[in-house]
Amino acid sequence: QFAKIAEINSIYYEKDYYAIPDTGAEKAYELLRQALLSQKKVAIAKTVMGTNEKLLVLYPTKEGIWDQFSSALQRTSSFCASTGR
Repeated sequence: QFAKIAEINSIYYEKDYYAIPDTGAEKAYELLRQALLSQKKVAIAKTVMGTNEKLLVLYPTKEGIWDQFSSALQRTSSFCASTGR
């Protein structure tokens, strides 16, 4: 899922992490970062931490990609899916 950067208010983010690519994934990481920056979009994804599923936003910057976990996105994820983002 993707959304415009301006559509997601950062006030809802719970925690920030810096995303680092695994060895061998540097080209894919950089391609994703550049594509998100050029389109002014963020990627919305799901992950599991412990036994809890979380939604996160992959937010591109000039230096890299931030993972920002958000509980507010949990409520809006059906909207994002229904609009084809």
